[in-house]
Order: sequence, then C-alpha cells, then structure tokens
Amino acid sequence: MVKKIVFLLVSISFLLLPISAGATPQLGVIDTDLLAMASGTVPVGMDGFLFPSDGRITVWWGSESGSVNSSAHVWILTTQGSSNTFTVGGNTIYNLNVPVNGQVDGYTMPYWGADLGNIGALGWVAATDTTAPDLTAGVGSFFLINGVFGGNLSTDNWIFAVADINSTYTTTTLLVFNNGNNGDKFSPKTTSTTVPEPSTLLLLGAGLIGLGLLGRRRFRTKP
Repeated sequence: MVKKIVFLLVSISFLLLPISAGATPQLGVIDTDLLAMASGTVPVGMDGFLFPSDGRITVWWGSESGSVNSSAHVWILTTQGSSNTFTVGGNTIYNLNVPVNGQVDGYTMPYWGADLGNIGALGWVAATDTTAPDLTAGVGSFFLINGVFGGNLSTDNWIFAVADINSTYTTTTLLVFNNGNNGDKFSPKTTSTTVPEPSTLLLLGAGLIGLGLLGRRRFRTKP
C-alpha cells in the first residue's frame, strides 16, 4: 500500500513537469557566469531564476530551426522602475525608462524597458560553443548580448526580454501583444527571489510522505 501511494505521487509530479523542459527557448535572460558554465540545453522554466549579485546577465535570441527573425528588435524589460540601466561593453548604456503598454500573461505590471536593437545592432554577437554551449549545442542559430544591469532587483521584481515581432515600438513606448503565434515573443522571468516549481514541491512532498509512511510501517511491525 505504501509503495502504491508513493508511486502515485511521483507519477503525478512528473505529469506536472513542463513538456518542453529540455528544449532551448527562443528568447531568454540568464546569469552570464552560469551561461558560460552550463552544459546541455537551457531549461524553459527559468521562472524563479536568482538574479546574479554582480548584475552580469546575457540576453539571447534565436531558433533551434536555424531560422532567426533578424529584423525583430529585442527589448530588456523590468518591473523594478524606470531608473535602471543595462550597460553593454562597459560604455554603451541603455536606460530602461520606456513605458510598456500591454501585459504579458502572468507578469505583474507595470514594465519599463530599453530597445537593444536587432541582432545586427551594436553588442550582439553570434553564440558559439565557447561563449554559450547550452544555447548552440550544435543545433540552430542563436545570438546574444552581454551586459550589466544597474542595481540589484528588489524582492518580487523581475527582468525579462521581449522580441517585438509586430514592430509596435517607438522611442517613447512599446506595445506588446499576446495573441499566440502571431504575438510578440517573451522570455521567462529572472527574479530576485527563488520560486520553487510546483513539480519540485510535489516531488519533495512525495518523498517526505513516503518516508513518513515507511517509518510508521516499520514502527508497527516491530516485535
């Protein structure tokens, strides 16, 4: 009976895992140091990723199919406020002060951001097996831009990226769309606090329940 209960809980937790967790996202933000050290592919579920203390992050844009929208402008956005910066190459400073209209599903508003241009703009480079082994992995085509986010994120604030597929930006505002395949592309959030995935919590709970039941069973069977 105990084994059946544990097996059931573990099975449910696996059903809750993201189906595409092993695929490389089309767009993302990650700690620059972790990106260089990682192996395999970047998991899609980056929600809850802990913001690096030195502020060094990488924004990437690409496609595993090799077909990259080279004209789309990629923006870096934050919920932290309009006084943050993103510095590329030590001297190119982007001010994240452009207000964003429209809401990304599940991302609390408001947002402010900066236009990092398309993959041909200053600072963007092609990802290689040396600079980003987990983005290339011999598949597709990816481009990245490295920079330093000015200041630490406060609790429950986020950094994320959006690729403006619909070209709805100006120098004073960005309008985002959430209409399926025709919508703008959004990356998972990089946050100041770690947020356990539901499946992780369930796996932990299953383990604790299983240990408790096994201990209880052994206690009862003692002579």
